[in-house]
Amino acid sequence: MIKRKLYTFFITSPLTAMILTVLTMILYPFGPLMLVEVIKMFMFTLLIAAPVIFVVGILISILSDLITMLISSGIRSIVAFSIHVSIGF
Repeated sequence: MIKRKLYTFFITSPLTAMILTVLTMILYPFGPLMLVEVIKMFMFTLLIAAPVIFVVGILISILSDLITMLISSGIRSIVAFSIHVSIGF
């Protein structure tokens, strides 16, 4: 269970940093971007996003596991998804 959560963290962090970097480049264009500036922006976003994803993601996942522990497997995934989406946004 913990391995799965850590795998998810290691996949989600770079993806989130890439998405936020691209959105920042689209919303706030500042001239011709150099590769070094894009890498700096990605690393800064990763530095900020990774701890937030780790702490919030693990807490939400543990809370979801505790709440859905006694629910049957058919509806458990729907309830867990609802918890993740409602708290995640």
